[in-house]
Amino acid sequence: MSSNGFAPGQIYPEALEEIIRILRPGGYFIFTMRDGLGESSPKFKIFESEVKDLELRGRIEIVIGPLVFEKFVLDHLGVFYMIRKSANIHLAYNEPASSA
Repeated sequence: MSSNGFAPGQIYPEALEEIIRILRPGGYFIFTMRDGLGESSPKFKIFESEVKDLELRGRIEIVIGPLVFEKFVLDHLGVFYMIRKSANIHLAYNEPASSA
């Protein structure tokens, strides 16, 4: 779980793939972040498309999100995600578990 970790100067969107890589197969990653970061940071403009790309490549399932909610940080909106790592992706990330 991460609350407000994804932010400029903290955790950038490209870290999401590594977080998913080290998550156990079938495990969940729940996170919140401030809405609208793409307006102030070029790296965050692609955040939602990176999440969708992971889903399209079969790495994750988006269980919930993006769900926008009020008053996350002061008067700023927040975004909530719950994603699940695909159960067939194991330690080697791109390889299914061996049957041995």
